[in-house]
Amino acid sequence: MEEFTDIVGVAIANGTQWGYNATISANSSLTDGWLEVLVVKRFPIFKAGLMVGKLFSRRFQDSRYVSRFQARRVLLERGSPGPAQILGRLHPFTR
Repeated sequence: MEEFTDIVGVAIANGTQWGYNATISANSSLTDGWLEVLVVKRFPIFKAGLMVGKLFSRRFQDSRYVSRFQARRVLLERGSPGPAQILGRLHPFTR
């Protein structure tokens, strides 16, 4: 099991796109039984535009600030409680 610290967010995808044609995981498949896990590491604020550009050019997962791997199951833990966005809705994340 791999641990990550100092991250901005985690995306777990079984499809390729979010809304508005933003491609979070260009290699995902709805039929292969795998989840694509993308861990977004903290990046300099001046690179935010570049990261958004990668979302709309199918290259987000290629960023050096994104670690990508496949899994059948995923366990997420955080150091302190806070919100989590799941399918566009905010939920409490206590563990």
